[in-house]
Amino acid sequence: MHSNVDVSPHVIKHSKLNTVFKILWAIENMWVVVVPSVCAFVSVAMYRYSKSRLYTLSTSMGCVVVWILCRYYILGQVPVFLTPQFKECVSTVRLLLHNIRTQIAGKYKYSYPLIINLGILRSCHLQTSLEKEDVNILSAEAAYLMHRYMNFSAGCYGVIFYPHHLTSRSLTNIVRHPTSITTTISAENIICKITGINKSDIIITQLKGENPLKPGYYICLDSDNKALVLAIRGTLTLSDALTDITCASKEFLCGEAHHGISAGALAIFNEVKVILENKLQSTGFNKLVITGHSLGAGTAVLLTLHLLSCKDQSASFQNCEVRCYAYAPPPVFYCKTEIPRTWQESIVTVVNGNDIIPRASLANMYKLLLQMQNIDNLSLSTWDRCKLILHGNADRLSGILEEVSKVEPETSNLFTPLQHTGKIVWVGTVREKESNNLEPVLYSASNTANSKLRDINIGNNFIADHWPHDYQKTLKSLLDILKKDL
Repeated sequence: MHSNVDVSPHVIKHSKLNTVFKILWAIENMWVVVVPSVCAFVSVAMYRYSKSRLYTLSTSMGCVVVWILCRYYILGQVPVFLTPQFKECVSTVRLLLHNIRTQIAGKYKYSYPLIINLGILRSCHLQTSLEKEDVNILSAEAAYLMHRYMNFSAGCYGVIFYPHHLTSRSLTNIVRHPTSITTTISAENIICKITGINKSDIIITQLKGENPLKPGYYICLDSDNKALVLAIRGTLTLSDALTDITCASKEFLCGEAHHGISAGALAIFNEVKVILENKLQSTGFNKLVITGHSLGAGTAVLLTLHLLSCKDQSASFQNCEVRCYAYAPPPVFYCKTEIPRTWQESIVTVVNGNDIIPRASLANMYKLLLQMQNIDNLSLSTWDRCKLILHGNADRLSGILEEVSKVEPETSNLFTPLQHTGKIVWVGTVREKESNNLEPVLYSASNTANSKLRDINIGNNFIADHWPHDYQKTLKSLLDILKKDL
């Protein structure tokens, strides 16, 4: 039967097919969205049949219980809200919200709608421009490594972000086994397509990521650079989102770190330590690369710091060079002492344009709250504020931004000022007026960019600049420019 199926490897690029795969992925993974939909349908049907609200409610609750029991006993999948990790997330977030409510609530009152104040702040940010540096201060080799390991990070997202890389063989597997759309079979195909490695180079894939406080990841060999690679996935599931919002600080090494991300880093390290040690010994490679995007990048940074702090305890790690390439990480660590030089030299953080995630911390959000309060206190009517949003001139908006940013908040007692560790390479693209082409630019290539990333910027592309596709495009164009200058 199956011998007549065409499995020739050709790439599927139809947008309708992409949409279908996104829907299938949502049905399989985001079951918390499907359950309310099914219950709502059953509730409406039962209400029309019985006209009894109590009977309808009990039927809906019964549907939820049956669904959970089916997944738990038949499929062996424990619901997220029954795991200890979920309870840890909830208790941490609850405590954080309590602290915010007691220390901040009632202190800040707005006379004008929040959307109008945000519109003014966005108009101010649209008028600002970043100082550029010469791209040639970066070497072509450094740009090559940043672009290469961004591809490894992007491979973690699999089908949902890169459905056009699916081949007819992948489609055949999905038709035969519908739940395989996010399993290791299709994941490995996507990884190989994006990174250019062979399937035999992939050691392990753990990309389901259904438990909070432990993102998905995979381990593979980068034979071209004689390196062992641990790539950690960014936010893709509800469990990953729970890890993100568990954003209170906790003790970590010689400072404090993001609670959820540090827990994920330690969980992954304990799970892969033996595998990494064995593979470094068996392959003879003397380089370990830890990489990730977004949540995966923050996890990679903290995992690298933990590994470097206990490097002397393992002979395999002692003899290898550890490098971390973190793309769009949120600020995750605050060191109470001087940061060791080896930590700074081992980590490269890459920021693309106005990406908001590398600025997203509780301390920076509190600073944004103060700026909004200052905007609300401006002696401007609602009409004047609307005119500023629609037709504000650059000089006036620049003056307003300078005025509302004057107060430097004392956030140290409220929120830990988490920062980035290591070298920060801040890149972007600008459209040239003459050629109308996007050209790569460099804003910073040192750890001094930390001071520039302490304010949340909601200007152009502050969300779009975060997508892995944009990081890949920007780094590819930067590499092309540096290659031409050689």
